[in-house]
Amino acid sequence: MISRRWWWWLVVVALVVSACSRAGGYQRADVRTAHVAASHAFSTPDPGLSGPELARFRIGDRFFTEPWTPAVVGRDSERDGLGPTYVASACAGCHVRDGKANAPSAGGPIVYRLVDGPSPAYGVQIQDRAVDDVPAEGRFEVDVVDEPFRYPDGSIVVLRRPVVTVSSAAFGDEIEEASGSVRMAPAIVGLGLLAAVPDAVIVDGADPDDRDGDGISGRPIRVGERVGRFGWKAEKATVLDQTAEAYLRDMGITSPLHRVENCPGPQEACRRAPGGGDPEISGDRLAAVAFYVSALAVPERRDPAAPEVIAGEALFDAIGCGACHRPALEVSSERDWIGDGRIAAYTDLLVHDMGPGLADGGTDGAEWRTAPLWGIGLVEAVNPYAGYLHDGRAATLEEAILWHGGEALGARDRFAALDAEDRARVIAFLRDL
Repeated sequence: MISRRWWWWLVVVALVVSACSRAGGYQRADVRTAHVAASHAFSTPDPGLSGPELARFRIGDRFFTEPWTPAVVGRDSERDGLGPTYVASACAGCHVRDGKANAPSAGGPIVYRLVDGPSPAYGVQIQDRAVDDVPAEGRFEVDVVDEPFRYPDGSIVVLRRPVVTVSSAAFGDEIEEASGSVRMAPAIVGLGLLAAVPDAVIVDGADPDDRDGDGISGRPIRVGERVGRFGWKAEKATVLDQTAEAYLRDMGITSPLHRVENCPGPQEACRRAPGGGDPEISGDRLAAVAFYVSALAVPERRDPAAPEVIAGEALFDAIGCGACHRPALEVSSERDWIGDGRIAAYTDLLVHDMGPGLADGGTDGAEWRTAPLWGIGLVEAVNPYAGYLHDGRAATLEEAILWHGGEALGARDRFAALDAEDRARVIAFLRDL
């Protein structure tokens, strides 16, 4: 365990660093936000938006929040075109109040990706809902497996892992044996700021061969000529691409980026179903939604000067969490409401091997993008049924830390070696973000 004497030195250092960083504009994202009710903490527009930008934000909000309806022949509606197969009828169906989705065990939409590559009959994702006269691809069954974790001090935390299987498969029962992975919708604050991180900043933070020998070997994901940064595997380079993909895979809505309905191989009824236009969401409306999710402000921290929060931040850094959850990233943008500066997102936007406990079974299945931590302390206030990590398995921040393995195993073990009071200080710091 970290000694008391060493711990107090960490607190002193943290106080100095905290004061210097605030003086230098280090916590820029915090400065840009206003205090809002906790349950709506992720739904505030960036305060730097101009009048026209705010109007565009409101348009995007409407198309993000309000549900789509199945297409009907002869009816002209701006929200026609749901499905034919889908997971949710609106973006907000998964991103509850712009936050995280419900954990699988709590009910609600489940995004289930096939990790061994597209299936000829099902594509890349199972759709468990469908419009009239079209069969859903399958149904989900959720079980929970308990995996106790014992701290060095003898205390035990029961970790829970959801096991999601596909039943009632409509186009071949081989899908019930396929390797799949649940992907829970994350909170979507600060995406415009993450988009403004230059590719070079991300690449410069990478060490794929672990040349410095610290056990951390994050690597960037190339998406064409850009560096990926969105999605659990950093598979998308822009907010627009991520938004268009979600419209197609999760709601069955075509766009200028994806004009073909999601109706794989044998799904003839899916292909016969009426559509809501070509495309079903226009380029302007898709761009407005992408702007909306880009311009959602990061909530301000509640009490960053509290002694337990400052101590927790020092411990967070001392045990090595900051090696991946980098507290500062440079941004550069021509948009006035972003400009140039630094943000406190607590991510490096690289993918890291997180060990077999979090692996999804696919190629590079143990690799996950470092999740930004800003706003994480308000996740439960926004959606009490949310979970942490890619599949929502962790009910608490403590459980999320204890699931870390692979490159993060050393940091996890150092957290576990702290006494209960110091572990609580680390959690206090995270809850303040």
